[in-house]
Amino acid sequence: MTLETKLNFFLNRFMAFTLLFLISACSVEDGVDGTDGEDGQDGNANVITSDWFQIQYDDMSGANPPTWGAMILTNEDIPEVDLENFVETGGVALVYFKLYEGADETEYIILPTPTTFGNLTFLSGFSNLQSALGLTIQINGPDVSQFENIPNLTFRYVLIPASVIEARQALNKEQWSDINIKDYSEVRSFLGIVP
Repeated sequence: MTLETKLNFFLNRFMAFTLLFLISACSVEDGVDGTDGEDGQDGNANVITSDWFQIQYDDMSGANPPTWGAMILTNEDIPEVDLENFVETGGVALVYFKLYEGADETEYIILPTPTTFGNLTFLSGFSNLQSALGLTIQINGPDVSQFENIPNLTFRYVLIPASVIEARQALNKEQWSDINIKDYSEVRSFLGIVP
């Protein structure tokens, strides 16, 4: 299945879910309890956001040196959400990587996946490998072994159920389609994610 086919599949699922939600939902006022900020809630209670973590390969190419390595996060790694249901209902998974460019911890860049940086390609997406659905994070390049378990390259996933996007749109009067998901700061602002 090509990336375009997968994106169309997820977009169609999201649109269908959104239509069902709009038909069956109560008014906006009834559906966003705690999202006005008065009780400390920011409306993203169902968003699953990992801490920044180093990649640990679960699978690697057989080449010497290895030209790709992949970390596969299953429901054992992400117990907060049923990944099968998340995908089927049109949830959105975003994966970012943080690359420290100096000794100072304030010198870093955050980029989305998929992207190419130098001679490396960073990919992410759901796959059904090892008989279980998982969020796969993969690095492709001339020798990927040197990028495993290093502190200056970390990753973070953000799992957004389709219902959360709808609620945030109602609250913020912004459309998810207007958010540049490649810009981590825009996504953080839209969802109210703590850095």
